[in-house]
Amino acid sequence: MPIITISRGSLSSGQDLAERVASQLGCSCMSREMLLEAATRYGVPEPKLSELFEKKPSFWGRIRGGMERQNLSREEAAKFIQRIDDERYHRMRELFEVDWRDPALYDVVLNLEQMSLDTAAEIVVSLAQKPEFQPTAASNKALQDVAVGARVKATLLADPTTGDIPVQVDADDGVVHISGIVTAIDDGQIEDTLRERAMTVPGVSQVLLDIQFRPVLAHPG
Repeated sequence: MPIITISRGSLSSGQDLAERVASQLGCSCMSREMLLEAATRYGVPEPKLSELFEKKPSFWGRIRGGMERQNLSREEAAKFIQRIDDERYHRMRELFEVDWRDPALYDVVLNLEQMSLDTAAEIVVSLAQKPEFQPTAASNKALQDVAVGARVKATLLADPTTGDIPVQVDADDGVVHISGIVTAIDDGQIEDTLRERAMTVPGVSQVLLDIQFRPVLAHPG
């Protein structure tokens, strides 16, 4: 069974679509509770997680939703939606270096203004059963690599001794590459700590470091 991800704008019907697709395919749909549980495990505050998963009818439909749910005027609701979408854009840029609004990133783009949720769900379910969307050895490996890299990144972020160290994490068959530029004295302690924390993650067999140290400059006075 392929993994289906649905990206959508704020105040959209993306969650409803995901639940309908999951029900028809007989698979699980990642719920808010599951995400909150994972966030708690890695020390991510609930408000931060909520920012990433804000609950896109038409633009005016989104405004109406904002007016009703947030008790806002039309102008305030429009500004609210624009702000949330802009924040999501910048977070995705920072975390994944992609523009989530780029249609080239997706296998299919559905305009929910032009079809019902039932029709959209039927399209997604039909596509999910096509041969070209079934898992392959290469896609399974890529998924495993991403999962290991994400677990290492989360482990480093959750640890108070490494959470503030800006690093890039990549994984390939259990070999984890950690790189970054750190403003600190190169005493070997930072690299040792990064390696030790990364090696605690299941699936990691080796850690390769490429940490560049930027000298700490003393300010006069």
